[in-house]
Amino acid sequence: MTTTPTIWESLSQANQTDAGNQNDIQIVDIGLGRYVAVWTELNGGPIGTDPGHDLVGQIFDAEGNPIGNEFQVNQDYFSGDETNASLAARPDGGFVVVYENTVVSGTSIRVQTYDVDGNLVPLTPINIAVDVGDDYANPSVAMQSDGSYLVVYEQSDGAGDTDILGTVVNAAGVVQPEFTVFSQADNTTNAEVATLSNGNYVVVFQDESAGDGANRDPKFQVVTSTGAAVIGGTISSDADDQTDVQVAALSGGGFVAVWTEENGDGNGDGIRARIYDNDGGVVTAAFTVNTSTTGVQYHSDVTALADGGFVVVWDDNNVGLEYGQRFDAAGTAVGDQFVVGNLSAEMEPTVASLSDGRFIVGFDQYGGDPDVHTTIFDPRETVINGTSEDDVITSRKDGATVNGHDGADTLLGQARADILNGGAGIDVMRGRAGDDVYVVDESLDQAHENAGEGTDTVVSSADYALGNHIENLILTGAAIQGVGNGLDNAITGNAGANTLLGLGGNDTLDGRTGADAMNGGTGNDIYIVDNVGDTAIENPGAGYDAVRSSVTFTLGPNVEALTLTGVANINGTGNGLANAIFGNEGNNILSGLGGDDIFRGGGGNDSIYGGAGNDRMDGSAGADAMRGGADNDTYIVDNAGDQAIEAAGEGIDLVESSVAFALGANVENLLLTGSADIKGSGNGLANMLTGNAGNNVMNGRGGNDTVFGGDGNDNLRGGKGADTLLGEDGNDRVHGNSGKDKLAGGLGKDKLWGDKGKDCFVFDTALGGTNKDKLKDFTAGKDKFWLDKDIFAAIGNKLTKGEFEVGKKAQDANDYIIHNEDKGKVFYDLDGRGGDKKVLFAKVEKGMSLSHKDFQMIEDFVA
Repeated sequence: MTTTPTIWESLSQANQTDAGNQNDIQIVDIGLGRYVAVWTELNGGPIGTDPGHDLVGQIFDAEGNPIGNEFQVNQDYFSGDETNASLAARPDGGFVVVYENTVVSGTSIRVQTYDVDGNLVPLTPINIAVDVGDDYANPSVAMQSDGSYLVVYEQSDGAGDTDILGTVVNAAGVVQPEFTVFSQADNTTNAEVATLSNGNYVVVFQDESAGDGANRDPKFQVVTSTGAAVIGGTISSDADDQTDVQVAALSGGGFVAVWTEENGDGNGDGIRARIYDNDGGVVTAAFTVNTSTTGVQYHSDVTALADGGFVVVWDDNNVGLEYGQRFDAAGTAVGDQFVVGNLSAEMEPTVASLSDGRFIVGFDQYGGDPDVHTTIFDPRETVINGTSEDDVITSRKDGATVNGHDGADTLLGQARADILNGGAGIDVMRGRAGDDVYVVDESLDQAHENAGEGTDTVVSSADYALGNHIENLILTGAAIQGVGNGLDNAITGNAGANTLLGLGGNDTLDGRTGADAMNGGTGNDIYIVDNVGDTAIENPGAGYDAVRSSVTFTLGPNVEALTLTGVANINGTGNGLANAIFGNEGNNILSGLGGDDIFRGGGGNDSIYGGAGNDRMDGSAGADAMRGGADNDTYIVDNAGDQAIEAAGEGIDLVESSVAFALGANVENLLLTGSADIKGSGNGLANMLTGNAGNNVMNGRGGNDTVFGGDGNDNLRGGKGADTLLGEDGNDRVHGNSGKDKLAGGLGKDKLWGDKGKDCFVFDTALGGTNKDKLKDFTAGKDKFWLDKDIFAAIGNKLTKGEFEVGKKAQDANDYIIHNEDKGKVFYDLDGRGGDKKVLFAKVEKGMSLSHKDFQMIEDFVA
């Protein structure tokens, strides 16, 4: 529960024009999210009419912003002093101002009536009490729900007797006969009036009769709506002087009276209070309001709160500040005493409740240039409820749930995350900063946001289109339509068959259960599908769009991607575009139709059909059957049970496998991935087989194969056909098998077997101590050394007889290839007998006789 009221709007100067002197501010809420402040502008001020004092008014909105300009209230009487205003709100949104009009001949009571915009209605004022022999002063007014009102005031006969009189003005604006509220031989003054919840009025005043102990006592009188007396009594008859009595009718019935009592708090003048029911029955004994007791506490005022309690404000003469205290309906203090303004030289506070549950305190600030000020306080909980009327409700500064209920409401969020629920009626809601939620039940309800004010959501039970700067829409209830805007919207349907329209932006559309029609519009949109009747509709060129489906689904035209969700065994089918189709944890059938498609199977044993186009298929977990169809397809294999299935003449296809794999029929190429020591085998075609970072065993089998060992110490076999085998990195074992093969050990200490056929042993990597190959079955005169010109740069296009030396070392400067027959070693010497050392690059059988004809120079060897 909120205890001590918090400041909603900090100190604000009410008078917009700074010149002149202003005091005696009065405030009333006039509905429609507005309140009016009226104050006295002393003689010579900027708004009023000279001579004398005048009354100036200013209308404010619910957040304390001025509406229009300041205006002179007393527009017909301004030759004297117009002061002591009292205000009451009319049920139609306007207000009445009752005030004193003092001229040389005396003082009268006048009434001016205004509409909610500050226009006079009627143009001529109502005269309540005119100074014909007597003077009238200190008026107070209270309004009924039908527009009639009671004005009470003092009548002084000039002979030392002052009484309290009253006049009712009916709903038609007709002044009724004057009546006496209270009269005794001595003075009765300072009347205040409030309208009770049962339609009666309560009038409080101070009685100065000698019969009451020669001290002033606060009293009350209850009268009917026509002025007939009901019951009266003395509020307090303590021996000390008691003055300045104020009254407020409580929202739960009854009234509270507050007054200043001499020695009322045990240390000086204090503020006292007492609660009564509607019938004038006592509810509580008199109790002290103020907590601080040093010095004089006086000039109190009181207003009722929507929760049935009330708040009292007063002057603390000791420090020159205004204080306040909140109470519940039983008169128990709620929270701590709080400071109102915190300015110096503050006096005469007034307090008024606002229609949304807050309250506003006004006070005078005296100094070199006296002004009037206000502060708005908030006593409300985090859930704020409106009425059946057309409410204007502001949220708490720290965020709240605001329920407008019935009526055409205006709900105003603040800088935190608010939940705004207009309820029935056509409502206007403004969330402002923070991530706000709007609850909508009418298509004409308005949810307003500015750019950069958080990520906001509308929850609607009616057809609804998002306004600017609102990101998300959630539909509730039956089948309806939801429309986004130009932002990246998330639009969520209900259980019915909804229509969701994303318009611009990268939208996410989720129809939920029901057969929903979804159209993302432009942008890269996402569709959430859970019903086989759902449709995802896109136009050509309207972005890259994706469906996430928990049921079997076929992409419609112009939608690019499909992801199956959940664990069910369902199927997904693409269209003629280049689709990305992903499976779920079940056993899926994924079909691409036309286009260069990408597939990922997910969990389960999936069947993937690529169709036409250059497709990429990844079965993911499970033993998957993949059929690429026409064109050049790629298969990703991670399970020994995976199958890559191709028919003859369907393009050049590739398997990328992280497990041992043997190519099936009609698949041309195999690439091992990862770093595991696994095997790879070809088929009867001319395959390209490539190893990974591990120690692989690669077998070309039939066809003229090209086999790359990759990193690791690999074992390569060519099989039948004229194969090209490249060991690449590592210490590899390379077998050509039958056929005229090309064998390149690459880096490392490799062992090469040409096996059957006339084979070529390729040396095309930089020579060094760790790059020495053994040619295990080289046959002179049949097999060939292929030497790369860039590596063996000293040799020209052909190794001549003079450039070949048999022996242990070079004999001439141009002896580049040296064969040590005794040890079977073959060297390259860059400068013959020069200073560079010869480099061993191959070993053959000891005693083998080689000649320069066994060597052939090559360039740019391509496997």
